[in-house]
Amino acid sequence: MLERYGIENYFSQAACESVLGLDLSSVFPLPPFERVQIPNWNKNRNAAIATTMELEDLRGTDLREFLDIVGARGAL
Repeated sequence: MLERYGIENYFSQAACESVLGLDLSSVFPLPPFERVQIPNWNKNRNAAIATTMELEDLRGTDLREFLDIVGARGAL
């Protein structure tokens, strides 16, 4: 189980701004343990936002740690 409230809490500001076409400096950094309120966002945009991100954007998160473990096992 991931630590943050939802997968959206792992999105980078740059990725969200790129996909949504908005300046989101007023809502970032996102609170890791609360529901996210990003203007003009809906779950249908998650894939576009995620594909805009780099693995490095997840540095310091439990999701990155998980991906590193899975990758080390050769599952990625």
